[in-house]
Amino acid sequence: MNGRFLAISILGLLTCFSAKAQKGAAKDTVIKGATIEIIQSYTPEVKRSPRPTPTPSLPPVDTTTPVLQHHVPAQTLFYSYGSLPLRPLALTLSEEETGYENYVKLGGGNQSTLYLDAGVGSLKGNNYETAILFNHLSQSGSIDDQKVSLTGADARGVYRNNGKAFGAQLGIHHNRFHYYGYDHSKYTYPLNAVRQAFTDLSLAVDMKDELSDGKKFSYHPNISAGLFTDKFNASETSFGISVPTTYIIDSNTQVYANVHLNITGFNNSVGSQSNNIFQIAPGIRFSKGIFTGHAGISPTIGSTATYFLPDVAVNFTLPGTQFMFFAEWEGRLMQNSYKQLTTLNPYMSNLYRVQQTQSTEIYGGIKSNLGKHVSFDGKLSWWQYNGLPIFINDTAGDKKQFLLLYDTRVNAIGLQAGIRYHIAETFSVGFSGQWMNFVKKSYAEVWHRPGVTFKGDVLAMPMKKLTINAYISFIDELYALDNGNRTLKLSSILDIGAGAEYEIIKRLNVFVQANNLLNSKYQRWYGYDAFGMNIFAGARLKF
Repeated sequence: MNGRFLAISILGLLTCFSAKAQKGAAKDTVIKGATIEIIQSYTPEVKRSPRPTPTPSLPPVDTTTPVLQHHVPAQTLFYSYGSLPLRPLALTLSEEETGYENYVKLGGGNQSTLYLDAGVGSLKGNNYETAILFNHLSQSGSIDDQKVSLTGADARGVYRNNGKAFGAQLGIHHNRFHYYGYDHSKYTYPLNAVRQAFTDLSLAVDMKDELSDGKKFSYHPNISAGLFTDKFNASETSFGISVPTTYIIDSNTQVYANVHLNITGFNNSVGSQSNNIFQIAPGIRFSKGIFTGHAGISPTIGSTATYFLPDVAVNFTLPGTQFMFFAEWEGRLMQNSYKQLTTLNPYMSNLYRVQQTQSTEIYGGIKSNLGKHVSFDGKLSWWQYNGLPIFINDTAGDKKQFLLLYDTRVNAIGLQAGIRYHIAETFSVGFSGQWMNFVKKSYAEVWHRPGVTFKGDVLAMPMKKLTINAYISFIDELYALDNGNRTLKLSSILDIGAGAEYEIIKRLNVFVQANNLLNSKYQRWYGYDAFGMNIFAGARLKF
């Protein structure tokens, strides 16, 4: 350590001495040929190239709408074991339940209710399948002659050969109603005088090419015939042919045409009347990106006039959303057959004049989904009816039957909306409503045509073997004509019902159904009180 310090000190003294000597000789001493050599350690490197920064991008959007054709084989049975609809006098067909091809459902309750629903679907082979349905519902209320009985059987089958499916349907129905809407303090009638019975026989056959997938041309012809009679010597025969065809031009365009013929003859105690319709309905369907729609016009020959009925529609899907906006201009010709009218009002008189109704509807609306569980739709319409059928009581007599009138021209503004929330098959709740404002009419009111209707339903499966259902219905703005041409507004209709079904064992279920829980005596048809609260229960056996 001391040696190092001594060396550094001597070096410092020599440096100072040399500096002083150079300073003293700076004026006359010049350093010649001095060379300074700098040595530095250097390592060559290659310059790094800049790293590319990737920029992700989506592929181009394919706006071509594909034409998808699906072939769904015909099912054996279509059973539905849910609750009955709003009207306790109405029946619904059943839908198929996996694992069982046959069933029978039997129940009974107050108001002498007898309920039977059965189906057979086990009659099938390698190239054919059939389904037979039978149903019956009868009730008797607290008012004299307040009785109803609905009985029906339907059979349908399909035979397949060389890619063609030949279908046939046969229906036999016998429904009995009683005219109990008279003043029971003034009139008394024997049972035969107030009992009305409708018998309906129908037959239909059709043929479909089940190998039409991928083909440009497809068709589905069908033929139907029927006989409809009542107890008071009125009868109606019908024969119809319909041949719809479609030709695919490309993935975005199709042309279609339907030739339709319906020949109907009505006979009553006064005479006979014809009620025929012949229609050719050509058109074109198109799709282009977010737009889809169709356009056509249908020359139609009715019983008394010829019409050119429009059918133009367009749909627009908002890009990036599930919102669809739609608009349509549609014309129709309603036949107003005796079968159609008595299905609407079974208490009408068969002494009516046949007249067809031309209707035009122009509407626009929106429909969409909100998330995975909510769907909704709504539309605003403008209606025009030429010859709209309306009903009034026979005020010249005892008012128990309804006469049919035709309003020559009715204009209306309609608003419809609906929303539904569902979770798979475990829970569903929905509401729908319609409001009609008849802004122009020939008579004081559009009698017995409701202006406000509202419906709601709930279906829940809180556990695997238990199904619970409920409904609510509201009808308002109903008007009737009383004696002296006095217009009456009928009371609002509120009907609430509920039901449940539980599986005791794999093949046996028990059920209970309650209708009109408020026991309301509302009148859908003036003079005809509702049956009141109705509760019935029973069991269903599957085999």
